[in-house]
Parts: sequence; structure tokens; C-alpha cells
Amino acid sequence: MRHFLLILGCVLSSLILAGGCKTSEVNEGEARAFDGKSGYQVEPFDSTPNVTADTYFAAGQFHETSTTTNQKRLTAAQQERQVRQQQALAIKQYQKALEIDANHHATLFRMGVLLTDRKEFEQAEVYWNRYVKATKGSTDAWMNLAVCQEVAGRTAEAESSYRQVISIEPNSKVARTNLGMLLARDGRLQEAAAQLSSVLEPASVHWHLAHALAQRGQTEAANRHFRAAASLDPMYRRDGGTNPQGPGATAAINPAE
Repeated sequence: MRHFLLILGCVLSSLILAGGCKTSEVNEGEARAFDGKSGYQVEPFDSTPNVTADTYFAAGQFHETSTTTNQKRLTAAQQERQVRQQQALAIKQYQKALEIDANHHATLFRMGVLLTDRKEFEQAEVYWNRYVKATKGSTDAWMNLAVCQEVAGRTAEAESSYRQVISIEPNSKVARTNLGMLLARDGRLQEAAAQLSSVLEPASVHWHLAHALAQRGQTEAANRHFRAAASLDPMYRRDGGTNPQGPGATAAINPAE
């Protein structure tokens, strides 16, 4: 059993790029082969592991999903600290992946997501722009760039990015809804209503506008739209304007690859 564990230890070491197992009898970079006549002969072999961008991406994914077994015992602050530590380790692995393949789609996507989540918006935007170029302007790339720009407070840039999505996919419900809410929060209600009406039912349009107005502190106008939504669809009576945050920008659209 102990012998098996030692062998397993060597295998695991090679998986974390330790360069393979080395014994005292065989020099590193060599292997013994038995030819049946003269005994064991020393033959060279390549001990360098085949490391690719996918290898480092997988390591980054491992760190992103790693948690301690006693997480329930941690306070919220400790859990947050642990998440950020794992994110930082993941980012290091993703950066190594991009050193090998600067256009590795999945890695650029995860870098954008992590940096946005960490509120490191300037760097996040860099990676989302790289993702846009790497995917030749895919809709999910433009969408995620827009969301990052919006939560960073760069509304003009976010509006432009949402419109890029719509130019590619005119019926994008997510893009038109996000853009409509951005315009409503900016006080451009007619433009907002036009975007929302193109993809939402009338009651939902009023509900979205109500929340945007509530966020702007325009309580009376918000209540009018809440009442209009409820009159058109009883489902909205359950809200009644009690959720001042309302719908936010839809974040991180997974790449369709």
C-alpha cells in the first residue's frame, strides 16, 4: 500500500508541473530499458510535460471552484477573503495560459468575468476588448463588455456596446432590455420605452420604467408606472414598488462555443 502511495505521489507531482519523478538510480531525463541481452540500458527521453494553454486554463478552473471542507464554519468575511484568494490564484494561471495562446477564448472570458466580479473594471475592460477581437465581435463578447462598462459607470461606452449587440442581433431581448434600463436611468424615457417595447409586453415595460425612475428618486412617476403595470397584469401587484433596486444589467453571458 505504501509503495502504491509513493507511485501515486510521483504521478500527482508530474501533474502539477514538478517535472516528473526522479529516483536515485536513474538520472533525470533518462529511462532504463531492458533489451533481453545486455541487461538494462540507459536511454534518454523527454521529461518535459506537454503544457498548453488548456493546461493552465484547467488549473485556473480548479482554483475558481476550490473551497475548504469547513466553509460552513467561516464567517461571511472569511468566505469572501477565501474566494478572493482563490480568484487571485486562478488569475495567475489564466495569465500563464494567455502567454501561450493570447487569444484563448475561454481564458479571456474567465479573466473578464473574474476582474469584473472583483470590481477591477479597468483591467476587466481590457480583457473584454481582447475577447471581442478574439471572437471577431461575437454578440456575447460585446454584451459582456457592455455590462462591465455599465457597472463601472461608463454609461456612454456601455450604450455603444449594447448598440453593437443590437446591430448584430436586432431581436436580442437582453441587449434591448439592458439598454432600455440604462437610458431610463439616464432620464431618456422615450428612448428607453422604445427599446423596452420592442422586446417586452406593455406591463413589463411599465414595470422596468418604474424601477428606473425609483432609482432616480422620482417616486411619484415610478408609482404611476407601477400602477400601470399592475392594471395590465395582476402579477405585478405583488411587487408594488417595494423593490427599489429593480432589474439590473444582465451579467456574463456564457460564450456559445
